[in-house]
Amino acid sequence: MVGGEPLDGGGENVDETRDERGPVPSDIRDPSTAAVFRAFFVRGRLQSMPVKRSKRLVVLDHIARVFEPGVRYPERDVNAILQAFHPDYAMVRRALVDEGFSPATTASTGARVAPSSCDPSSCDPSTCDVRR
Repeated sequence: MVGGEPLDGGGENVDETRDERGPVPSDIRDPSTAAVFRAFFVRGRLQSMPVKRSKRLVVLDHIARVFEPGVRYPERDVNAILQAFHPDYAMVRRALVDEGFSPATTASTGARVAPSSCDPSSCDPSTCDVRR
């Protein structure tokens, strides 16, 4: 407080800026995972792709969970889903492919996406395209 006024300027609770970011999804229980989510997502939208690989994997795993493993998605649907997370859906797609979450897609074959929780050693190759 300076002269009876709070330092944040408006008498507002400083933690309210965290509320503007939106809630952390209920399936995220690990505090460090929740911290990464809060740092890179605002109201469910990815603000930037983390440079640090461990954080990038947390972000990509969250995005990949939107897709049902083994289900083929037309390229247009994949683009629309990824665009809901970030306007540069091609960047997000490349990151998913680079980290083994998704194969490259073509309009004729569609895409299959599996979250990192999929164990490649026990996956059925006809339903899972995880490359690790």
